[in-house]
Formats: sequence, structure tokens, C-alpha cells
Amino acid sequence: MANFQNEADVGIPARVNGERTVEFVSNIVRWVREGRVFTASQGVEAVDIATVSTEADVTPTCALQAPSSGIAVIPLRVFIALTDDGGGLSKIDLSFTKAAAACATAMTLTGTDLNVQNHYTTNPQEDAQATAIHGVTASALTTTDYITLAHGEAVNAALTSGLMKFSDVFDYQFNYPLILVEKAALLIHGYSGTSAGAIVPVITWAEVPIAELV
Repeated sequence: MANFQNEADVGIPARVNGERTVEFVSNIVRWVREGRVFTASQGVEAVDIATVSTEADVTPTCALQAPSSGIAVIPLRVFIALTDDGGGLSKIDLSFTKAAAACATAMTLTGTDLNVQNHYTTNPQEDAQATAIHGVTASALTTTDYITLAHGEAVNAALTSGLMKFSDVFDYQFNYPLILVEKAALLIHGYSGTSAGAIVPVITWAEVPIAELV
């Protein structure tokens, strides 16, 4: 029987079907089964998260930041509902930064924690090592420190004018892997032109020991 290695480098038997053919599962299913997939958002009773009316590098609406060492954060999906456009044009920019120490000045992010839930809902359950926050302030972030992955815009004043009866949705799924390490961050910049609007974000990611990626 074929053997694989677990995290402690101990051989474990491969999973086989009735025909004794080795069964392979996707990384996503394996990570969920191992308790390594998390989602951050808010409860249904929570106040929607305010966007900004003046775009700035250092004021993301939300952020997902990797821990300082040991764990690689692999974003899987960012889903954002626009619930208030402030009567103006609304934009969403999804970006990622360098590792914190590689930024012009070592980057720090502060804000309010989002709720985080493990997708593996039975014991044992892993605790998230990444930081998921909203109402973010970034220190020393400049345009040389990050790059935009995706950009979205809603029709100008679509919600307040009645042109759009339901929230516009920004849905980005990572078909190609992005790996965040050493306090690198995924940033969501939300902007509404006339006055601050509001969003409901849902961020899903996996956390994998860096040693398993090499």
C-alpha cells in the first residue's frame, strides 16, 4: 500500500477505494478536513462596515494579515456586498502587500477584529493565526508596497437612486494562489464618492505551515 507523510514525517496509509485505487482529494478539501480553512465576516445583527469618502493608501476598509512567522496564509475568496453607496460612485479595490519588513517602513495594521469561524466544525479545531480586521489604519503604506489584484465599481448612486434594488456584489475567487507570509496582507479598499457608504465583507482563506510548501 502506498504511504504518505503527515506533519511529523510519520508514514500514513493512502486512502483507497473498493478497487484498491488510491483516492486523491483537492488541497481545499484536505485543508478543511485538517481545520485549516477559515472565514471572517460579521453576524447578521452587526452594523455594516463603513467605507471611506476619500481614497488613501493607509485607510483600507478591511485587511487579512499573515502572522509574523511559521504560517502561510492562502486567500481563497473575497465576497463583498455593497449595502450603502452614500449617494455616489462606489469602488472596491482588492490589493496585497509585501511582507511587512519589506515595505518602505515596517508596516503595521490596526483595526477592529472581524468574527472568524473554522470550516471544520467538530473537534479538534485549529485557531486562526492570521488577523482579520475592519476599520483599518495602515502605517507607512505607499504605492510601492502593494499591488491591486482586482477593481470593481457600482453604478453611480445605484442604491440611493433606486437603479439597483439589491446590493451590488464583488466576488473574487483566487484561481491562482497568493501566499502571504511575514505579516504581508490582503487589503480591501472600499470607497463611496459623495459620503461614506457601507459593505458586508466575507473573506475565506487557508493557513498552511510554511514548511509544507517547500
